[in-house]
Amino acid sequence: MALYDTFRQNKDLRKILKSKKFKYSEQIMRLRICTGLEFEEVAKRLDMTSAELIEYEYCNLTISLKQYRQALQRLYDLVKELSS
Repeated sequence: MALYDTFRQNKDLRKILKSKKFKYSEQIMRLRICTGLEFEEVAKRLDMTSAELIEYEYCNLTISLKQYRQALQRLYDLVKELSS
């Protein structure tokens, strides 16, 4: 059995993978990596703790879609600032 199939069989993981928030969490991780900054520095610039940023990247379903959108917008702004 492939690893992906194992993930799909797990009810909790399936719920995460199918959520709208999962797409945001992927984008947040991708943009954080694009900044080229250390993890802690990105969290600081987003005005959150490293633990909070991890919750966003690992798709904590208790975080609202509005909060995901706001974090993503702040990351887009950070990337734009860094590329100026």
